[in-house]
Amino acid sequence: MTVVTHRRRVRLLVISGTAGIVAAVVAVGVLALQPQPGSVIGGGSAGVVVDAFPAGSTVTYGLQTIGNGDPERAIELISIEPRIGTPSLDVRGPAMLAGPDRVDVLGAGMFDVLPGWPIAGLELSAVSGTTVAAGIETAYEVVVPVTVPTVEEGMGRIDGFTILYTLDGRRYTETTSMTLVLCPLENTARCDAFDPNSEP
Repeated sequence: MTVVTHRRRVRLLVISGTAGIVAAVVAVGVLALQPQPGSVIGGGSAGVVVDAFPAGSTVTYGLQTIGNGDPERAIELISIEPRIGTPSLDVRGPAMLAGPDRVDVLGAGMFDVLPGWPIAGLELSAVSGTTVAAGIETAYEVVVPVTVPTVEEGMGRIDGFTILYTLDGRRYTETTSMTLVLCPLENTARCDAFDPNSEP
């Protein structure tokens, strides 16, 4: 895992089955979403706990990446919807795609939790109709605008994404588990105590 120094504090979560590992770092990390056997889009479980932004501000979340594990056939994306967790996060707009140029420059699985939306200089495209070539590990980064919870709310979650696509004219759905746990800078207690293995 590569780590890039960026902000006050972000915890990287690496979750496997029912066992979890929480790594506390003073950084923003870079995680690759590797295609899993039987999965075209990709799989695996990971995430971040972030408490670096003011309550009520808008941030851009971009941990989820999109690839195509099929070695011979391209896929066409239909939709990507965040799976809102408990407590919920306010998603301020549809998921968009950054890449493939961004992925080429920053590397596979570059994740961002950046202030504002849209990010200056970040060219985004719509999900629907995007083609992902065969045998590509990471082609796009999924980015969504979210609102940092209020001080009273204390925390909000995105538990991954539901991805709808076509392959050879047939529709398929894949669900990912790329988790964002977001707390306001003014009230970090729930993020400090967050355990990825506990029920929400």
